[in-house]
Amino acid sequence: AELEVAGVEPLTLDDITFNNSYELQEDLSDEEFSFDPTKSLKIFSMAREESSKRKKKTSKLISPAKCEWRKALNLIKDRRDPWGNFHLDQIKSEKGKRHRYNPLTQTWVVDECILKMDKEPFAEGAMRECFWMKKLSNFSMNNDWSRDSNNFVAKSYMR
Repeated sequence: AELEVAGVEPLTLDDITFNNSYELQEDLSDEEFSFDPTKSLKIFSMAREESSKRKKKTSKLISPAKCEWRKALNLIKDRRDPWGNFHLDQIKSEKGKRHRYNPLTQTWVVDECILKMDKEPFAEGAMRECFWMKKLSNFSMNNDWSRDSNNFVAKSYMR
């Protein structure tokens, strides 16, 4: 299958052409006739030229990497929200602060964001509880929560 994608096909009899670069003389007997392979016989090079001309006209070669990128783009385009089952779209949105650590400058960056967070925790540990959360992208122009938001797990210390 990979060879077909790369455009490699077996030769057929139609691909092979014979270029008669030597002359047969009728007065020579079979014993006197000799074939010299060092002379310019271009049997297979002619077949390759014809085959490559035909392939250039009929198909474009697509690299395996390009095929994988196309698959990935189609998956992204056709994806649905994996957290759609949690119905976070029905929860009222609220403003929040996001704290991010920058290891290069060794400082915390605080910015405001719009988010939706579930009221009930889905898991608890010894000290913290976990909530489903969606954060709307800061670059969203139309507040489309189904497309322009990212899924997060918010953790909070228990009181």
